[in-house]
Amino acid sequence: MAFVEHLSGFFTDFAVVALYNGATSVSGIFDAAYEEPLGNDVEGYGPTFQCAATDVAGVTQGKTLVVNAVTYKVRGVQPDGTGLVLLKLEAQ
Repeated sequence: MAFVEHLSGFFTDFAVVALYNGATSVSGIFDAAYEEPLGNDVEGYGPTFQCAATDVAGVTQGKTLVVNAVTYKVRGVQPDGTGLVLLKLEAQ
């Protein structure tokens, strides 16, 4: 049985509005958290944007997302099976 939920309420309090692929406004949770992917050898931050999968239908690597006046390129697409997708981003 598929998970069915109206997701708009999820993004009401914490969402920012981003511009997806130069044309579509999308609400989602933006996170630019610090991370150490290889322990102490590599440091940086890994920006992500989580939103409803239907808002970015057909998203692929290379598409753009503008958040807070910064342009990002989608570097990873991780659907979670509940109707949400996590976009891994890279600042341009």
